[in-house]
Amino acid sequence: MDNLNQSSKLLNLINEYTEHIFLHFNIFEVINQALKVFYNVPNSKYASLFILNEETFEFDYRAVYPFIDKSIVISDFNRLVDIGVVGEVIDTRRILNYELKHLDFEITNYIIIPLLIPNSIIAIVLIRLEKGNEIQEELFTHLLTLFSNHFSFIIQNDNLEKLLNKAQALLEQKVVARTLSLSQGKRELQTILDSIQAGVIIIDSQTNKIISVNPVAAFIIGEEYENIVGRSPNDFFNFEDEKRLGITDNLRFSRNFESEICNSNGDTIPILRTMAKINLGDQKYRIESFFDITEQKMTEIALKQANEMLELKVQERTEDLQILIHKLQNEIFEREKAEKEVRKMLDKEKELNELKTRFISMVSHEFKTPLTVISTSVELLQEFINNFTVDEKNEYFTKITKSIDLMKGLIENVLFIGQAETDNLSFDPKRVDLKNLCISVIEDIKLTLKKEREFIFKYNGPYDYATLDENLIKPMLINLLNNAVKYSFDSPIELNIDFTYNDIIFSVKDYGIGIPKEEQEKIFEAFHRAKNVGAISGTGLGMSIVLRAVELHKGQIDIDSNVDKGTTFTISIPNLNLIR
Repeated sequence: MDNLNQSSKLLNLINEYTEHIFLHFNIFEVINQALKVFYNVPNSKYASLFILNEETFEFDYRAVYPFIDKSIVISDFNRLVDIGVVGEVIDTRRILNYELKHLDFEITNYIIIPLLIPNSIIAIVLIRLEKGNEIQEELFTHLLTLFSNHFSFIIQNDNLEKLLNKAQALLEQKVVARTLSLSQGKRELQTILDSIQAGVIIIDSQTNKIISVNPVAAFIIGEEYENIVGRSPNDFFNFEDEKRLGITDNLRFSRNFESEICNSNGDTIPILRTMAKINLGDQKYRIESFFDITEQKMTEIALKQANEMLELKVQERTEDLQILIHKLQNEIFEREKAEKEVRKMLDKEKELNELKTRFISMVSHEFKTPLTVISTSVELLQEFINNFTVDEKNEYFTKITKSIDLMKGLIENVLFIGQAETDNLSFDPKRVDLKNLCISVIEDIKLTLKKEREFIFKYNGPYDYATLDENLIKPMLINLLNNAVKYSFDSPIELNIDFTYNDIIFSVKDYGIGIPKEEQEKIFEAFHRAKNVGAISGTGLGMSIVLRAVELHKGQIDIDSNVDKGTTFTISIPNLNLIR
């Protein structure tokens, strides 16, 4: 697909070059634009042009694109000359793709393209590819062959234009100097015209008759010299092109433009035409020069056909690619879906394993103390029951009862979390005497304490009853109050209920150790405990239970806590099912 895109890009550059070059003919601009085309060969590092010096018959460095150190380009070219690669291209007159191994074992590929005119080589184009790369696609080679022929013609045209300008300068010089007779001037002019490799005719502007023609023009027209001189140029040229391009008699020099000429067989030949108007004394003449661009037109047709073929291949491969992309997208979607499910299962498994580990650790730690109390008390009662007073017996029975209640609470919390983690928690709201429920919870907690603690309970609101899930609200209050007792030492515990029209607001406040800011978002995670709890025992389940109870009631919980100053938990539950 990349090769097709690059081929299409190269072809587009060639087409743009072909469309505009004759409208803005300048040999240096032509060379620069052409090198840009050669540079767009896939993996090209640079493209350079070496033009033959006609006096020394050596290749001189002329141009390179993009700009790089000239010494590198010259060194590459001289190396290829020394090993005979350039000579092989000159002998065979064909494009050569050559792989060169340097002394440092680096492998570099070069494309050497000869630019040809009849019976000679006028230039060599050298393209250096990125190391290790080689062009093998047939289409690239075909495009380069067509374009190199076209570019050779343009350089040839430049040489011919120089000759024509030189001839015109000589002609004007001879006329101005008036050093030679008119007949001698005509003979010299004819000699000059005969040496020019482009078709040239001279026209008398007053009579609009051809007064001279060179052999190249006679060959293109297909007539003898005598059958052309004296005739009107309208017999051969299509002058509608002059009108179309706005070329007037007042214009001394015109730009190059494409036109047509009709030969003796009645065939229309495409030409590249240049017109100049000169004055010799009082006599006005028009010089027409032209090139047969039949091969160029054939090249353009071939390029167009290659373009159409390329576009067709691109379209076909694009359609195939779209089908493939659609299939790949479906496969990727299904794979991502499957991977997501697998990750979810793995995360769940990891979470369960972590929960299992934490549970085992918690059970082994939190159950150890009450079990030890129970075991010790039972042993003492068994051994010394007859020696104990009633108060002593009651003391040990109270220890056993409190330890059993503690273990019962731990088990209830574990079961609650287990149900929550497996989404088996039920939500069954019923009519509840909220005020009495709060009083009952406080009294139950007091019974489990080793020493007396102060609880401040305030109930604000016109209603005692609300529709709540008692099985969720009760453990929520128990865990909030137990945490307040555990982490506040001897300070009072405050429980406030604000029963408003819209909400039921629970507030539990203590004056204990507080919760660090960085820990406040984590305390609702199962088994998580703040870093500042020290040796205070706990399971890390209480706040997780509180959060689940609030969530099932569609409520909201807020924390206001400062280290060593205390903590306030505020829970707001919607009062949608209020019973008056």
